[in-house]
Amino acid sequence: MDIDYVIRNDEPPKIIDNSTPNQILLYEHWEKSNCLSVMYIKTKISVGICGSIEQHENVCELLKATDEQFITSDKAFASTLIMKFTSLKLTGIKGVREHIMEMRDIVAQLKKLEVSGSKVYFLILYVDDILLATNDKGLLHKVKQFLSKNFDMKDMGKTSYVIGIKIHRDIFQGILGLSQETYINKVLERFRMKDCSLSVSPIVKGDKFNLNQWLKNALEREQMKNIPYASAVGSLMYAQVCTRPDIAFAVRMLGRY
Repeated sequence: MDIDYVIRNDEPPKIIDNSTPNQILLYEHWEKSNCLSVMYIKTKISVGICGSIEQHENVCELLKATDEQFITSDKAFASTLIMKFTSLKLTGIKGVREHIMEMRDIVAQLKKLEVSGSKVYFLILYVDDILLATNDKGLLHKVKQFLSKNFDMKDMGKTSYVIGIKIHRDIFQGILGLSQETYINKVLERFRMKDCSLSVSPIVKGDKFNLNQWLKNALEREQMKNIPYASAVGSLMYAQVCTRPDIAFAVRMLGRY
């Protein structure tokens, strides 16, 4: 017997005193299929979900209630994701790359739920500098007008530098890039490495670091007075967190010492 018979056919008239044998047979066939379908579906639904669904004896009504329950769950989950997305903050614990990847992961989940924000903007505040980013120019002007009415501010136009980071834009190729070239050159000059030889890889396979490489005599200690090691590693770490995740492993190794 095909248990999906009840789904493919409407419920026939219920059995009454003057029902014909064919009508009785048809209804019994439909009712048996309905009971088997309800039992089968309930065995395939988890206890947690089954307990939250209004119980029905008609399989079509049960399927409709189950579908509505999942729609409600998706809406609640989407609302949770949106709240999480809007409350994300970049902290010192994780780098920019990890922060962006977390944002992309939430957006991907929202897309699966067929949820998309038509208009969105980001306001990044650093001391007395504000960086605005949005996908809608009209919304951008509204935000600027709101801020201008409530605060004494000056619109500097498109951002080219922010906290020492240069912003590259290529509209035709759809590229938005970040660079700390000026900062890195200053770091190299500060630690007398401006004329150093370039290397494709920040660390070569086989390079080993150990405590035996520590300063061994007064001459070496005198030379290292002008090169504060902790400050050098900290300067590299700032570049690594912001725009150079490719040197993360080398910075991590140097940070051990």
